[in-house]
Amino acid sequence: MRCIDNFRLGETPDVVEVALSDEARDAALALVRQARRTVDIVSRHLDAPLYDTAEFVAAVKALALGSHQARIRIVLGNVEPVLRDGHRLVTLAQRLPTFIQIRVPAPQFRDFNQAFLVADETGFLHRQFSDRYEGSASFFAPATARELLRVFEPIWETAEPDPNLRALRI
Repeated sequence: MRCIDNFRLGETPDVVEVALSDEARDAALALVRQARRTVDIVSRHLDAPLYDTAEFVAAVKALALGSHQARIRIVLGNVEPVLRDGHRLVTLAQRLPTFIQIRVPAPQFRDFNQAFLVADETGFLHRQFSDRYEGSASFFAPATARELLRVFEPIWETAEPDPNLRALRI
């Protein structure tokens, strides 16, 4: 993958191929750091190398707290690994439920096997197979981002919050 340090969300139209977890992690992190309004994620188990890093969680927190209009929506296919192993993004979502929502897909979408992140309805990281890191990313591809969101919306609308992910308030 080419270096994405100079890519700007909403400006850089290049599509880059990612092949390794480090490349996917760097693309996801850069997209979220530059997002100003929305992040939408579909993931089987919130891949720890991508989404359970201090840097990624800090970027999501900065987005959530940086604007009262921020919205982070996550569809999580399998809750068990994140509950068993702990996950910083889930912990943050429990602390900021107004801005960060996590839902599990309805039965008709449980076999959905793609993984993607869309930032500000403009940039994306898309992996055709959720158990692999190979995919593509772009920081300015609104047509592709909208297409991914057309896939996301029915999954989100039929998804439900998982009671196991709620924070225990004592």
